[in-house]
Amino acid sequence: MYGEGKIEVIELEFTPNVYSNMIDKFGKDIHPKKINENLYCVQVRHIINSTFFSWIIGFGGRIQISNNDVHKKQFKDFYDEICIHEESEDLKEKRDTLQKDIED
Repeated sequence: MYGEGKIEVIELEFTPNVYSNMIDKFGKDIHPKKINENLYCVQVRHIINSTFFSWIIGFGGRIQISNNDVHKKQFKDFYDEICIHEESEDLKEKRDTLQKDIED
């Protein structure tokens, strides 16, 4: 689960309030560049997989993939798959509730 995928260089943009999380994840040797008062950019090496994408999602947009269309597409595909799964589970729950109401 954690090891699937390969180590790649990925560029991330992030807001200053998650800088400590970036250090926790990638170590103190990262060298972010300040884009403006509200945004930094850094290149890191990491395994690119669903676990990594989930970590990014957990920050609610405060960390984003930048400068690589392949990684952006992989992330979008992962996100879309989660949304479809969530929608399917939600629809299943609604269907079960309706079925129960009909039976009662």
